[in-house]
Amino acid sequence: MKKRNTEIVIWAVLLIPFITAFILWDKLPNQLSVHINRNTIPGKLEAILGLPGINLLIYLVIVSILKLAIDKNQLSFFEIRISMIRLAVHSCLSALFLIILFYTLNNNMNVFILLAYTFLITILVVGNYFNAIKPNRFFGIRLPWTMSSETVWRKTHFITARLWVFSSLIMMLVIPFLPQLLIVTLFVIYIILILLTPIIYSFIISKQQSA
Repeated sequence: MKKRNTEIVIWAVLLIPFITAFILWDKLPNQLSVHINRNTIPGKLEAILGLPGINLLIYLVIVSILKLAIDKNQLSFFEIRISMIRLAVHSCLSALFLIILFYTLNNNMNVFILLAYTFLITILVVGNYFNAIKPNRFFGIRLPWTMSSETVWRKTHFITARLWVFSSLIMMLVIPFLPQLLIVTLFVIYIILILLTPIIYSFIISKQQSA
């Protein structure tokens, strides 16, 4: 997908929650069932401006710093890949809002499974592009030992890409057949696995390289 087309799709993803909320405005209760803390439930306007507003803010911040954070010689190589990753992240946040919005109208939805799949698909898509990301100041497994060695960076992102893709696929295949409590436990293990494994692996190979 060309960069311009990707930006159009991203803007559509950003605007869909606002448009959907406007269309459903009269059907929504004055307070949405999204707990901020024990004593506060946001009103319609606060809830609608919340997650979609944060999503829009993230877009503006990333666009503002993207050209400053990446070397100009690498920018053309990175733009389409990072644009696809941005699309995945913005789609995830918009999907989370829409799930909450429709759950407010229909409490019979299996919201837990929908939220789980939204997160898993996002990690799968991001992981799919990890292997193509070269060292930069903006995105990736940015640790002292990955930033100081292109070899460590490349091997770390090669393993991370496959880990995130295959672990997400496995989770997507098994969670429909498991009770909710077991899914929660499995998700905790999954999160720890995808976060800690790249750090530990990159540290080990950096030590091996310097030995």
